[in-house]
Amino acid sequence: MRPPKLSLSLRCKAVRFKVSVPPFEDRPLSPYKTPGLELPDSVQPRFPMSVLCHCNGCRAATAQIGVSGMPTHAPTVSVSVLGPKTGSDGSPAAPVSDDERTWTSWASMSSKFSADETSPLKRYESSPGRWRYFCGVCGSPIGYEVDPTSLPAELNWPHVVMLWTGALDRSILEKDWVRPDHIMFTSFGIPWVREQVKNGVQGAQEHPFILVDQPMGKESIEKILPMVRGTGINDEITIWE
Repeated sequence: MRPPKLSLSLRCKAVRFKVSVPPFEDRPLSPYKTPGLELPDSVQPRFPMSVLCHCNGCRAATAQIGVSGMPTHAPTVSVSVLGPKTGSDGSPAAPVSDDERTWTSWASMSSKFSADETSPLKRYESSPGRWRYFCGVCGSPIGYEVDPTSLPAELNWPHVVMLWTGALDRSILEKDWVRPDHIMFTSFGIPWVREQVKNGVQGAQEHPFILVDQPMGKESIEKILPMVRGTGINDEITIWE
């Protein structure tokens, strides 16, 4: 399979990312293992990974439970940030395509980060050497970065960015290989959340919209489509067979 190219953006499109994934054998080894332990290639994690996390930091930073993230080698990440707010509603006017945007490496952006009030890209230092990035236009969380020099040298930690999986373009998110294959910080997990993440939401009913009397199914979805679109929702709708 050809190495995938991942693209991510936020609701307002003011900030957008690209991840250039190298061929498998060239992908950096992940440090998510016991220091010094040699693992066979079949189980040795490589970047980017797809994980779920139960730690309190990720939960609080995203306001979500069972947070889905992609630990990614920073040198493979590019970021595009639109200029000052120009839209009539105060939001940036997004270009039509990625080709019209200006891109810079994550490492360059991070090392030269400026708290420019006109820039949509914001961050705060949640603890020494740890930054949480978010969009100042739509408020969406973006990811998490750790300064490798803030960690013990024996860990030999590379420059890693945790990007939130939910920001992936839907066309990529629908691929089966995006499914998480590791669940982290389960010792921090809230019991019912751990159970839900591992086994799914048992016994909960599915509804195509917000009407609890409407079950999932093609007939129900087609029935409520006019109502959905009448509310102004313009998201892609999946018709279940």
